[in-house]
Amino acid sequence: MPPDPGLADALTQALTRALAGLNRGDWPLRSPGPAAGRLPGTDDRPRPGHFHLVPELFVQVSGWTVFGFDTGTLRLSAGELLLVPPQWRHDERVGDEAGAGVFGNAVVYAEGGRLDSHWARQVSPGKPGIAHLVSASGPAALQVEHWLQEAARVPPGPWQETQRRALIAAALAGVLAVLDQPAAPGAALDEPPWLPRVRVWLQNRLGDPTLSVRSLAQQVGCTPDHLSSVFRQHMGEPLAAHITRLRMQRAVRLLEQGEGAGKAIAWACGYASHSYFCRAFRHHHGCSPGEWAARAAAPASAAPSSALGEV
Repeated sequence: MPPDPGLADALTQALTRALAGLNRGDWPLRSPGPAAGRLPGTDDRPRPGHFHLVPELFVQVSGWTVFGFDTGTLRLSAGELLLVPPQWRHDERVGDEAGAGVFGNAVVYAEGGRLDSHWARQVSPGKPGIAHLVSASGPAALQVEHWLQEAARVPPGPWQETQRRALIAAALAGVLAVLDQPAAPGAALDEPPWLPRVRVWLQNRLGDPTLSVRSLAQQVGCTPDHLSSVFRQHMGEPLAAHITRLRMQRAVRLLEQGEGAGKAIAWACGYASHSYFCRAFRHHHGCSPGEWAARAAAPASAAPSSALGEV
């Protein structure tokens, strides 16, 4: 099914309005707080919601969104932006509002050189869903990722707030530049329209132990065998192996950052059992999570002097 031009326009218009509002100074840029400083789930009980290792930007154009964080709730109204810092677990409830229109927001997410931006609508009472999605990779995506990361690191303060808004404005302008680029010939025909959505669902559900090929197939509306076959054809690896690889990549990043206890990392990577996580990690990396963390924590000076080379 070809993309709906009206939904594509809605995404572009939303980001354009937000950029203009930031430049005028009349669109508030909100945040639940500074970087979390700890891994969600370290209280030994996983809770609803999801989190990312990179920031996520929400642009509320109409209606409202209530975000649930570990620290409380935040209501985002029309004409406001929200930057969710890395590792802030959140869930979302949305709705329409008299005078503010039917719910609609845009979301920007960039990680690992891939940019995903989508326009969201209410698909069932209180629940948002992707109505239109644009994905891109390359230098422009890396720039957007960098600007969002830098904006999330800016500490509170009057001058710092100006800096933060400028970084978000740069990120929005970067996304709009990507949206302005014509699609590569044959690209829309080559990739199934649901594949980028699957990648977004993987981002949002990576810490969910119920994530599986079967559950994703239900969201797509096809059989698990068909989903796995098409995914492998376009992505070069089976979907189940892709899920495991993403989880192991997340585990390595958290271990190298010294984030949380082993049980918290296991939950953050979608493993309900710490022992199962350890077995999967050893099978994938050839060592235990603890051994990997110890190597990452070893001082650089411990490397053999010969590694420096000779003059």
